[in-house]
Amino acid sequence: MQYPDTISFSYNGEGTIGTTGNWTAGSNGSVITGSCRYESSGGNGYIVVADGTRISYSGIVYMPGDVQMIKQGSKVTVTEQREGQEDNVMVVKVLRFHRGQFNARIWV
Repeated sequence: MQYPDTISFSYNGEGTIGTTGNWTAGSNGSVITGSCRYESSGGNGYIVVADGTRISYSGIVYMPGDVQMIKQGSKVTVTEQREGQEDNVMVVKVLRFHRGQFNARIWV
């Protein structure tokens, strides 16, 4: 199975900039649940962020390409399901989101 695991997260609205120039966060939406595949980094993975800092990540979550965009900094719950059993449930922070031609992925 390509996506044996489950991911769930609460979608936050985009938010707005008010008349005073202050940012107002969007309201919490419903919880979105979908299929995914979690792959551990093996302890040696890192990404480089905009300021050039290297950040270690624990794994990559692969999802179908039409999944809702997940914002950097969001918390997601990933449930690994191998052989019909929940093996591991993780609540992790999204470090990066990327939508490719065939799938979407997040680094956590």
